[in-house]
Amino acid sequence: MEKFILKKCNLMWYVLGIIIPVILISFDQFVKHLAKTHLAPVGNINLIDGIFELCFSENDGAAFGLFSGHQWLLIPVSAIIIGVLVFFYIKTPQVGGKSLLRVSIILIVSGAVGNFIDRVISQKVVDLFYFKLIDFPIFNVADIYVVCGTILLAFTMLFFPEPNKKQELI
Repeated sequence: MEKFILKKCNLMWYVLGIIIPVILISFDQFVKHLAKTHLAPVGNINLIDGIFELCFSENDGAAFGLFSGHQWLLIPVSAIIIGVLVFFYIKTPQVGGKSLLRVSIILIVSGAVGNFIDRVISQKVVDLFYFKLIDFPIFNVADIYVVCGTILLAFTMLFFPEPNKKQELI
C-alpha cells in the first residue's frame, strides 16, 4: 500500500510539474499580448499617480538590460538554465518535505520559459510594470515568477536545509 501511495505522489508531482507551468506561461504570454496590442499604442497608463504605471517596453537584454543586444548568448544560456532546473525538478526526491523546493523550481522555470519564448520569437522581452516611486526597472509577469521562485528557493534552503548525515548519526 505504501508503494502505491508513493507512486501516486510521484505521478501527481510530474503532472503538476507540467500543468502548472503551462498555465503560468500561458498567463504571462497573454498579459504580454495585451501589452503589445493595447498598451503599446497608448504608451504609459498611470494607475497610482507617481507610484505605479503600466509602461510598455521591449528589452533585448537580460535583467536590468544587462547583455543588451547579445541574443546569441542569452538564448542558449537560458535554454541551459531551464534544462538544468528541469533536471533538478525530476531528480528532487518525492518525499522528505521537498514540496517547497519543487514549487520554487516550477515558478523559476515558468518565468524563464516565458521570457525565453519572447527572446526566440521577437528577440525582445516585453515588460510593462513600472514602480515609478522607486524608479524600479520595468518588469513583466515572468519576472515576478522568477523573483518569487528565487525567494522561495532561498527560504527553503535557509529554513529547511538538507539534513547533515553526521548529525543524523548522533
